[in-house]
Formats: sequence, structure tokens, C-alpha cells
Amino acid sequence: MSHMVADTDAELHRMADALGVSRRWFQGDHYDICQSNRERALKLGAVGVSYRQLGCMVHNRRATGTLGDPATAVSTRRSLRRDPSLDDPNTARSPR
Repeated sequence: MSHMVADTDAELHRMADALGVSRRWFQGDHYDICQSNRERALKLGAVGVSYRQLGCMVHNRRATGTLGDPATAVSTRRSLRRDPSLDDPNTARSPR
């Protein structure tokens, strides 16, 4: 299985519709799709990302409101972690 995400819910639902994936598989911010649908999504223009990129993109969206570019997701995440203006005392983690 793979997670399918997009910049907007509308874009995500359009791709799911194009793949024939039912809305019941929508998980609030992503769809779980099988390998054959992942391959079809890639042929329809989706961009494959690593688990690390996806994790960073999701964190970046929480901080900035957008998923951003997969190619810069990891470096953006590192920059955001160092930006004290983004600290939330309710969710802040101690540095590693």
C-alpha cells in the first residue's frame, strides 16, 4: 500500500476519481492506494516520493500550509526545525 497526498483536497479527490478509488478510502489527508493504483497515478502525473520526503512534507504542511517540493522537503524541514518563530509551546519537542 502507498499513501497518496496532494497540495489540496480537490486535487487529491480528482486523482482518486481518475483512479477509481472510492472516497471511503480517504483518510482525512491522504488515500491508501494499492501498488497497481500507485503505478497508474504515476503515469497520470503523480510524483513518487520516499517515506522520508513524505514525512518531511507532512510536517512542512503543518508549519507552512503547503506540502512544498519533494526535492527540497528534507532541507526545508531542517530549516523549519531551527526557526524559533515556529515553536509552539504546546507541541514543541526538545532538540535532538
